[in-house]
Amino acid sequence: MALAKLRGLAGYVILRDFPVHSRCTHIQAPHLLLLSRMQNVRLSSSAAKTQPSSATQPTETTPGPNAQLPLDQPPPEELQNVEPWMAEEIKAYYAGRRRLAKMMGRDPATFTDKDVTESLRYLLPSALSAKDARPFLKHPSLIFPKRAESAFSTDGRPLESAFYSGSTGYQNLVYEIFRHQAMADGTDVPPPQASRAESATAESSTASPEPLKEAGKQEEEDEAAAGKPPLEEGTGLSNVRPLVWVKKDTLSNMLHEELSAAHYEDLIKRLVRLANHPQNSRVKDFLDQYRRPVFVYRTHAKIPQLNSTEEAMALGRRKTSTARVTVKKGRGDVVVNGMPLMEYFPRVEDRHQVLYPFMRLDLLGAYDVAVKVWGGGTTGQAGAIRLAISKAMLAFPGNHGDKLEADGLLVRDPRMVERKKPGQKKARKKFTWVKR
Repeated sequence: MALAKLRGLAGYVILRDFPVHSRCTHIQAPHLLLLSRMQNVRLSSSAAKTQPSSATQPTETTPGPNAQLPLDQPPPEELQNVEPWMAEEIKAYYAGRRRLAKMMGRDPATFTDKDVTESLRYLLPSALSAKDARPFLKHPSLIFPKRAESAFSTDGRPLESAFYSGSTGYQNLVYEIFRHQAMADGTDVPPPQASRAESATAESSTASPEPLKEAGKQEEEDEAAAGKPPLEEGTGLSNVRPLVWVKKDTLSNMLHEELSAAHYEDLIKRLVRLANHPQNSRVKDFLDQYRRPVFVYRTHAKIPQLNSTEEAMALGRRKTSTARVTVKKGRGDVVVNGMPLMEYFPRVEDRHQVLYPFMRLDLLGAYDVAVKVWGGGTTGQAGAIRLAISKAMLAFPGNHGDKLEADGLLVRDPRMVERKKPGQKKARKKFTWVKR
């Protein structure tokens, strides 16, 4: 995966999965020629003709009495109490915003984050399906994880007992999980020493930041107002609303240190063991800091309804395939584009994918399905039909949504075939190396 940072354009315009040759000095985009920092940045002649005349000259704006600080200059408080390298990155970020605004013919003082996103979408068009792989420009504080400074006593000794381990946040969280495990068992384990608990570093390492807590409370209040089911205190994770553990980057920011993959997996295993405890309701507040609700299809999407002929219709997609199905009670006949299922899908795996929703609900042979599918191959078409059937089954009586959501049958599979790279034989495969 190639990673290029165009510092001449902006502080951090990151291109992921973008082929950049090691000897290239520029990247040719459809409407833009990006040169190195010491060179000028100019639009191509074809793009200059399409731009309106007013876009070539920045509009002059007169600040009013309630004018805010210009967006092209870093606020003084951002440069305080930060490391020198971070201050340089912040200055480069705002300098990049100024350059990008001038390229688009806009006033840098009123160039917002939304304008930055639209400009990058115009200058660097990307067809990558993964949004995190597209070019973006963000503040350095959102890219680099925060690092907590270690607190020392008057004689120069570190207050953290795990200071010399090199992973203070990880060790503190392991101890907190052990302490809450004892609380769930009914035993009392003393917390860390008072001097360490009073230090700001220890508090930030063992608990999530206050903004995250407030955001979680606000999210629960919004969900309660919308009529969504609240989080219950059942035994184990199977009786609660679907949750997912925080990702590695989020947990690293909460602990203010960079976690390795091994440490992250170890922490998740310990948290899962604690969540499966019979008395996990005693430590629910601690567990909720490290897990988030997942997307629930029935609370966000429109549920299909039965029509006058007691039929349910739904649409499903997978890769580049699209399927439209009509489900009704019958004898289990499945017709795909006018052909029986056995003839249209000769592979057993594809037929299993199509019928899996009925197998999961123990309703195999109880419904007739008429399918019209187009695009893609057999694997994509089978996945699209499976998603469409799962959505259509929500219209029939019975609590089908719980089982279908538990197996992830109501959410589209986002996996796509990785594109071929220039200079390579396939997406990952390289040409055979020849010495001469």
